[in-house]
Amino acid sequence: MKNYQSDAIYQGLIDEMCAFIKNNIDVNEIEYISGGERRDWFFSLIIAKFLNKPHITIYKDLAAVVSIDGKTEELRKLNGESVLHIADLITEASSYERAWIPAIKNNGGRIKWSVVVVDRKQGGGELLKSYDVESFSMVDIDIGLFRRVLDMGLINKEQFDMIERYILDPKESMAEFLRKNPDFIKEALAADDKTRERAKLCIEKDFYGLNIG
Repeated sequence: MKNYQSDAIYQGLIDEMCAFIKNNIDVNEIEYISGGERRDWFFSLIIAKFLNKPHITIYKDLAAVVSIDGKTEELRKLNGESVLHIADLITEASSYERAWIPAIKNNGGRIKWSVVVVDRKQGGGELLKSYDVESFSMVDIDIGLFRRVLDMGLINKEQFDMIERYILDPKESMAEFLRKNPDFIKEALAADDKTRERAKLCIEKDFYGLNIG
């Protein structure tokens, strides 16, 4: 609340998100609002407060607590209640599939809607649809946006071409990048904890079929 009261940009965004939700979803049907560790919480907690809904705080290990009327306790069994999940952005919706949807489902509830500030149009919306989650975004980032940015002179043609390749085929674009930059993963493994964790996951899952490591 202190940040909301002192930061005009944050306040404006939260107000817009609340209005967006009211314009697109019947608020009376929302029984809980959830947010996932950690960035989602900057949006979901305060919106839950303004919409007067209990908040489910979800952790990456699928643990969850619920906050109601200023009291927080471990999430008990839900009885099929409908949940609105709020996040900053969506790409491939891997966090939803891995953690947010299972955490609610395991407790007897259902994420019925997802509202994000930005959809990067990388298949996340389609994945959520396959889980019967209605996906809403305030801003879509697609190739049309970057064409306008190019026309404005904010990026050059080489940068635009790189972005376009990534949007058209993210997996092959990244595989090509890693083939051309063999030291990238090595440097990532020697970086900060978060970067190192992501690099290890990339190697373990072999996302790009390069058999790295």
